[in-house]
Amino acid sequence: MIFFSVVPPAQADMRMKDLARVGGWREMELVGYGLVTGLRGSGDKAGTNPSAASMSNLLNRLGLSLSPQDIASNNVAAVIVTARVSAFSRPGSSLDARVSSIGSATSLESGTLLLTPLRGADGQIYASAQGALASDPESGGNKRGANAVRSTTVVVPGGVLLEKTIPAPPAGIEGRLIVSLHTPDYVTAERAAQALRDAFKTKSRAVDAAMIEVEIPADFKEDPVGFAARVEMVRVGADERPRVVINEATGTVVSGREVKLSAVTISHAGLKIEVGVASDAGGTEGDVPTLVGLLNRVGAKPKDVVTIFKMIKRLGALKADLVVM
Repeated sequence: MIFFSVVPPAQADMRMKDLARVGGWREMELVGYGLVTGLRGSGDKAGTNPSAASMSNLLNRLGLSLSPQDIASNNVAAVIVTARVSAFSRPGSSLDARVSSIGSATSLESGTLLLTPLRGADGQIYASAQGALASDPESGGNKRGANAVRSTTVVVPGGVLLEKTIPAPPAGIEGRLIVSLHTPDYVTAERAAQALRDAFKTKSRAVDAAMIEVEIPADFKEDPVGFAARVEMVRVGADERPRVVINEATGTVVSGREVKLSAVTISHAGLKIEVGVASDAGGTEGDVPTLVGLLNRVGAKPKDVVTIFKMIKRLGALKADLVVM
């Protein structure tokens, strides 16, 4: 198990562009259905799943007439391909795709994704994907044994080619610019609104914990993009929430700051651990580094680590947000 601790200042002075999306833009999700070939016997079972019919249709378009029953190969797999595209990406841009099996394939590693059109939620085709598959680091890489199933989700690095411009919202709407915080927080939203008022001497208000409206000054009415660029450079004292992130596959624990724990006693799978010391406030508390060290010492497995942290969070003893990847 690996543990990392990052300790930023309690009130981090950050640029607006690091805290929020300026201008209301958003990314677009794309999805498509495709085929992966060259799987060395680890594809969908011969004659079953959508892959046989899809391969038959593909070969027919290429001039070779075969029925699904004629295809007895298990080197092909039917897959779903997904990608996320920025609103400001332009035709010709390339990005990664994520590929997941939808049939009986046991592994997609070393395969090749055939040309796959990718559609948006509106049904239009915005991009195409094709290329050699690689292990997905977020799924634990080249795992074997009990974790071999993870190889049914892989990536195509740089395999998506954008064919059509993604619709992007205008920088300014009705004389106002919208700033959307990545992590909603009332304190940060109010500080951001105040920072914008101070920087541009214009009206600005926090609509809620996630959105700030700022009036575009008269000097920038004809240049909302220039105003958006200057808004991105405004610095804000962000009130960050402590966070603990755990990778479920590897057991890696990352603590956003020195996160505290209320005193707890843990009994799990034959393990018993007590965390908590007397504090200045008169109660007892521990911290994440201490708990992770104890779990390492007793040889806790990644699955045990995730279960223990989830139970501590549910108990209310973990004084931070918990994110399991």
